[in-house]
Amino acid sequence: MSDAHAEGPANPRPQVLLLRGAPGVGKTHAARGLAEALGSGAVIEVDQLRAMFARVDWGSRHQHEVSLRGAMALAREFLEASVSPVVIVDSFGRDSVGRALTRLSGADVDVRVVSLWAEGATLLERLDARGAGFQDRHLASLMNEEVRTRRVPHDHLLDTTGLTEEAVVRSLSELLAGRGAHEGA
Repeated sequence: MSDAHAEGPANPRPQVLLLRGAPGVGKTHAARGLAEALGSGAVIEVDQLRAMFARVDWGSRHQHEVSLRGAMALAREFLEASVSPVVIVDSFGRDSVGRALTRLSGADVDVRVVSLWAEGATLLERLDARGAGFQDRHLASLMNEEVRTRRVPHDHLLDTTGLTEEAVVRSLSELLAGRGAHEGA
């Protein structure tokens, strides 16, 4: 493992990875697999923070925004403690990813955005296999299409359709190591 992924002062430029995509595309599995593969860093799932509300309303933009602000504050705390990389997992619609990037601006942090996408039928199969959690097939399909068509500046589009979880983790690891990823326009 290179120093770029180590915790502690040897890491000259901490890394943050914003991992975005529709429910069912594989964000959570990819983030957890990446953390295990790297053996360092932290994974922050915005939905886990959101679930802390006594009466969580998954449709509430206010609860999502509060949770996103909490995730960003937690990410800053990890970075100040020399924990890197910090992977923040959320659907990150175009507006919320912009706010997240703004909150990280000014810091000497290497911020990467990776947009996970899957072919429509594959996404629906994954949603059906979940058993629990977000199940709105129509909304997930709309979010999936937005990730592919409404790109944010300098993000990397990773088509997870035919990839194993290990292949997705490998692509993310290569991106963090500066060796690129499956990038799209």
